[in-house]
Amino acid sequence: MTERKYQVGVIGAGPAGVAAAIQLQRTKIKTAIFEKEEIGGLARNANQIENYLGFPEGITGRKFVERMKQQVEKWELPIIREEVTNIDWKEKEEEFQIKTIAEEKYFCQYLLLATGTEPKKITVPGEEELVQEQLLFYEPIKLLEKGGPIKEKKIAIIGGGDAAFDYALNLEKKGGKITIYHRKEEFRCLPVLLERVKKRGREKITIQTKKEVKQLT
Repeated sequence: MTERKYQVGVIGAGPAGVAAAIQLQRTKIKTAIFEKEEIGGLARNANQIENYLGFPEGITGRKFVERMKQQVEKWELPIIREEVTNIDWKEKEEEFQIKTIAEEKYFCQYLLLATGTEPKKITVPGEEELVQEQLLFYEPIKLLEKGGPIKEKKIAIIGGGDAAFDYALNLEKKGGKITIYHRKEEFRCLPVLLERVKKRGREKITIQTKKEVKQLT
């Protein structure tokens, strides 16, 4: 096992974690980011980011993450691409010990948690099997990366919030035929997203309400 020391450890390479790490690096504070997946977090899945200052016309999640990566490279931020499995505070040394799934140990004086959120999983019979068969995905980016071409393919999206409608718009642009299933009649998404989905027309995105998923096959 190797041991490395940093002044600050940032867990999570989404927009918040990367922005904080860049600012720390700018002030000559030795910083490392821990991320088990790709830089960008859930922002990678966004069809259009419109509430981030500096992009009056909006920017796709993909382009936004590309710019994030450029800034990470510019500031030579070390990205430790491993899953953090344990964090201990060492009272005597006055530092945190971070242990990863690869059994590596890292030490830092300060720790910043920027783990963000994870998609809510659907706990119904058949879920685990479809995930293993790569027929069920919780992020569009993973469907596009691992599921192959989606043009003309039927894709079901379960949910009624911002993510469900934004993902529907994203996948429809790639040629998929989308159906949104929501267990309630009212939606939680932003009105602007609902309006955009409806404008796409039923031949491209269909909305099914009062449809609660009980099983997946």
